[in-house]
Amino acid sequence: MKTAITKNDLRAAERLFAVSNTPSFLVRKLRDDQAVRRLAERLTPDQLISEIKRAIKKQPKTLGDIALPYALGVALSWYSDATPLRVVAKLKAPHHPWFSVVVSDLLRRHGAVQYLDLRIPARQPAVQSWAAE
Repeated sequence: MKTAITKNDLRAAERLFAVSNTPSFLVRKLRDDQAVRRLAERLTPDQLISEIKRAIKKQPKTLGDIALPYALGVALSWYSDATPLRVVAKLKAPHHPWFSVVVSDLLRRHGAVQYLDLRIPARQPAVQSWAAE
C-alpha cells in the first residue's frame, strides 16, 4: 500500500520525541503538531492501523522510525470513534517502549465529539436614540 507519509510529516515528531521526557509530554506535543493532524486528514483509520502495525514490528534504525508509531497513534486519536485506538492498544510494540503507555493515555483523554447547536435570541440594541425626547 502506498502511503501518504512523508519525511516532512515526521520532522516535528522526531524533534518532539528527542526532547520528550515522559509519554504524556509527547502526547500533548504531538496533539498540537499540525503535521500529525494532516496525517489524520489524509489517512483513514484502517490505513493508520496498517502503518502502525508495520512500524512497530521492525527494529527502528532512525529517529523517524522511532517517532512514527507515536505520531500515527496520535493521528488516530483525532477520529471521534475510539474503536481504532482500542485495536492498536492490543498490539505489542517491543521496540517502542512508550507505545502502550501513549495509546492508553490517548484512550483516557479520548472523548466522543459532541456538537451543540446554540440559538441565541435576538436582542434589542443596548443604546437607544435620545433624539426622540
